Amino acid sequence: MQHISLIQNNSNRLLLFFAGWGMDDSPFRHIQSDTMDVVICYDYTDLNWDSTLLHAYKEVHLVAWSMGVWVAEQLLHAYPFASTTAINGTPCPIDDAFGIPSAIFAGTLDEFSDKKRMRFNRRMCGSKELHQSFDQTPVQRSTTSLAIELAAIALLVRGREAVSHTGFWNKVIISEQDLIFPTVNLTNYWLTCQGVVIEKLPDTPHYPFYKWTHWEELIKPQHPVNTVSKQLITARFTRAQASYNQAAVAQQQIHERLHAFLNTQPYTTERILEIGCGTGGFTRLLQPHATASEWVLNDLCPQPATLFKQMENERYTYIQGDAETLTFTGVYSLIASASTMQWFNNPKAFIQQMAGLLCESGVFVFNTFGKQNLHEVKSLTQQGLNYPTLQEVEAWASEYFTIEVVEEELITRWFDSPLDVLKHLKNTGVTATQQGSVWTAGRLKTFTEQYHLHYATNGKVKLTYHPLYFVLRKK
Repeated sequence: MQHISLIQNNSNRLLLFFAGWGMDDSPFRHIQSDTMDVVICYDYTDLNWDSTLLHAYKEVHLVAWSMGVWVAEQLLHAYPFASTTAINGTPCPIDDAFGIPSAIFAGTLDEFSDKKRMRFNRRMCGSKELHQSFDQTPVQRSTTSLAIELAAIALLVRGREAVSHTGFWNKVIISEQDLIFPTVNLTNYWLTCQGVVIEKLPDTPHYPFYKWTHWEELIKPQHPVNTVSKQLITARFTRAQASYNQAAVAQQQIHERLHAFLNTQPYTTERILEIGCGTGGFTRLLQPHATASEWVLNDLCPQPATLFKQMENERYTYIQGDAETLTFTGVYSLIASASTMQWFNNPKAFIQQMAGLLCESGVFVFNTFGKQNLHEVKSLTQQGLNYPTLQEVEAWASEYFTIEVVEEELITRWFDSPLDVLKHLKNTGVTATQQGSVWTAGRLKTFTEQYHLHYATNGKVKLTYHPLYFVLRKK
């Protein structure tokens, strides 16, 4: 295997790129980086690899394309990358269901020639125009060397286990006009992998690198960012107020567990602030144990009549608005937030804001959601929120709080059909991620078929919730 430095910025951050079969650095020289060093690996005639070059870097990001996806995972599945992005490849590179169909691979390998090389490049580029552009910076390797590499790859793949290491890949990019790794095979494989963010590129061939000018465009953001319209969130949750309490079974389970965690720690309820109180599900659990002189309840939506009745014997203030932009006055002994922070644009900044509102040794109890939350729907629609890991939230919180409880769980709910899943999400307001989305008859049919194919068991289909729980005490 060869590797060379594409870009040297004397940075402590590295992007390590594994190219596909038959490549060198030529087709990637147009992509720049202002913040990282970039190293490219290619020519998989052997898989000899010296990982010591990574030791000089504080942060390493992995990007792999085509056959490089399999090579990178085989060699570096145990390395703690800052992010991992797979493009138009799978860990099963020669596979009729999840990779290049074996007959097509064998046909390419058989008597590989200049003519076959040209035909492959045309299929890889997808159009005459892109093929002509690709040939302006041709790979500087002989056809013989490509044939030797392809034969070596065939032997190496047969001699190694083709099983993905769970959780290794963060992000996957799939071209919807891929004629090398069939798009359907790419999709079928990555839908089996939980916690992977799938990005699809419409009208794009196997070689997609003409789309990017900087390597930074390919790597996972350092922190998840959501830009969902707060107006849309307000509209969807307001519409769901009447159906929420009955439909939100998982949310009620989350409330009960969050309350149980809170009760393992000493805390006072002199003045309480609840962010995202909704219809008052978590508030009801706090009430029997609270002796608050004042409750401050906040939500994006107008106060529902049921909450007004529930709080009629309490001294409380209801503040409608976006908690990320509101100014809350005074100090609080307890701040609570259940199943709300996943909607925030900057949850890290919000955690800091809450620390400033607590009295000495005050408690902040909340849950948000992790990467596997509703992954079934997100994998099929490419719509949904960006979720943090437990470790990311813990790191944000540890700057301002002593962490007394940190835990996560998976809650699986079962429904009779994919349509019932969609109805459930509508009745709980969670469709606020689908701005501008139209459910045509064809799209609904495809969604239903794919949901049954990938997420059905014994006639039922599943939906996963992935709550992250925290009880924090101000330092």
